[in-house]
Amino acid sequence: MTAVKRKPADEQGGKHETLSASKRRDILRSANEVFLAQGYLAANMDEIAAGASVSKATVYKHFGNKKALFEDIIRGRIDGLFSPLHTELLAGGSVTEVLTAFARAYIDLILQPSSIALYRVLIFEAGHNDELGPNTYRVGGSVTVSKISDYLQSQVDVGRLVIDNPAMAAEQFIGSLTGHLQLRALLGVDANPAPARRKAHIKEAIAAFLRAYGSR
Repeated sequence: MTAVKRKPADEQGGKHETLSASKRRDILRSANEVFLAQGYLAANMDEIAAGASVSKATVYKHFGNKKALFEDIIRGRIDGLFSPLHTELLAGGSVTEVLTAFARAYIDLILQPSSIALYRVLIFEAGHNDELGPNTYRVGGSVTVSKISDYLQSQVDVGRLVIDNPAMAAEQFIGSLTGHLQLRALLGVDANPAPARRKAHIKEAIAAFLRAYGSR
């Protein structure tokens, strides 16, 4: 009796639309695992597809290519980063409350083990791929600076802050949050600072920022 070769779940027909969001999450999860394990350049689309139990054709259909897939992972992290900030904005939070919400989410994100591992991959592989670094910054760091800059400008417009260059101020604020917290984590010195340490770091960063840019 000849064995029947099963197709990946995405090729079996059925409720394609209801499975689409789930498939997308599975593909991103698998891709993240493969990128972290093998690096960007060595990552294989066949393995990503297999890890998500879909066909390679489905991966290409959803994301186009490996570059787009990697960028979508970065975008997903950035989208999650700004959810707390949006919550505070909708609640009419003060500058301190909004920046604190962002700072907590930002520090939690950059210190996640998966973020540290991804950053190490990027630093290593950016030297071997001229497009990887700029492309990652375009969809990651640049978006973060732009959104914080827009928020700062909105607060300048209503007289809560005094800033001549919101983009530069945004970079300064983000840099003050990153500080040596990320560096120590990358070097394995203190990969998981205690909640009290994080809280104190955020409080001082925001206090310094408001001393420089708060309305007089």
